[in-house]
Amino acid sequence: MAWTVQPDRDVHIVHGTVPLGLDPSQPADRRVSSKIGIDATRKGDYPARSVPPKEHLDRVRAMWEEYGVKLASG
Repeated sequence: MAWTVQPDRDVHIVHGTVPLGLDPSQPADRRVSSKIGIDATRKGDYPARSVPPKEHLDRVRAMWEEYGVKLASG
């Protein structure tokens, strides 16, 4: 969400809604509540993912045990 939400534009609060009965933050004597909606969709063009070259990934993968990382079997 850090990259797709601008609070002033993408956070919407709706007042005067029906409260949820199981909400512990809702006082028992209140008859109305509020809801929040967050639009975290991508709204523009984002750059392609940055991935290291395959030969670098293969070299690191081959050295996991030397780095002290135990791989799960399976």
